Amino acid sequence: MRILIVRTDSIGDVMLTLPMAYYIKQCYPASTVLFLGKSYTKDIIERCLWVDEFVNADNAFLLEDQVRCLKQLQLDLVIFALPDARWMKAAYGAGIPKRIGTGHRFSSWRWANVRPMFSRKHSTLHEAQLNLKLLSSIGFQVMPTLADLNEIPLLRFNTTQKKKRIIVHPFSQGSALNWTLDQYDELVGELKALNYEIVISGTAKDQLSLSEYQGKYLHEVESVCGKFTLDQFMDYIAESTILLACSTGPLHIAASAGIHAVGLYVDRIPIHPGRWSPIGHFVHILKEEDVGQTRIDINPVSVATFLRSIMELPATRH
Repeated sequence: MRILIVRTDSIGDVMLTLPMAYYIKQCYPASTVLFLGKSYTKDIIERCLWVDEFVNADNAFLLEDQVRCLKQLQLDLVIFALPDARWMKAAYGAGIPKRIGTGHRFSSWRWANVRPMFSRKHSTLHEAQLNLKLLSSIGFQVMPTLADLNEIPLLRFNTTQKKKRIIVHPFSQGSALNWTLDQYDELVGELKALNYEIVISGTAKDQLSLSEYQGKYLHEVESVCGKFTLDQFMDYIAESTILLACSTGPLHIAASAGIHAVGLYVDRIPIHPGRWSPIGHFVHILKEEDVGQTRIDINPVSVATFLRSIMELPATRH
């Protein structure tokens, strides 16, 4: 079969959808798995060990372009891990025989013809497990545990170097609560005397925010914001020791690379770590109770103490 997975949102969401490709390959080893995503996530998807072809959603702007794109792929089945209404309508227009989408969306009742009924919002399952519920109609019945998911090698990396480097990633896309730059600044002040390279990562846009920040310590360490393509940044992460961030894409990459991925979370539905923690062997979740806060309030001094406790522990990407 030729099977298309659709997930046209951010890096973290894509990373937690990639196990779907792995389990499709376990059920149907001879299948061709394609993945429709944004150009922003192209480097992630092309490095997945279980995806045969990336399809760029940004290349088709009009409905007729989307229909033409899907027809050319000669698909047997499309799975909407993200129920993107425009692509669902295009899949219907392209005549793809089997179109799977969650039954809790109106667009699924219009354009999909297989509609598993489950709710994400109030579920206790991890996001990767919720995605796998969409595979029930093609013979996938046993839900893997989080321990099972942590064993899956998802991405290939092009480096075998290891460096004593701590990446602090202060920025996110706003989908989860985060520290302020003052809190990241305090953390760097606690760590800067260590025998480790400490760097600040982010995008070129994040570098503008960092340049305007008036704190003391963030400007004393190297910034690599905007210096790498995503493809280069993945290997830069893989050769490091620790990456610290809130619930955002680079944290998921670090987990897959097998380095210490330290995530800051608030235990709040639907952004709690039980649903959105990364997949990997060396994931460390620092979470606080939900008291209606608008930012993460975990003490940077206690986080620095935790980082010191793990930095000499072995971590090897699988």
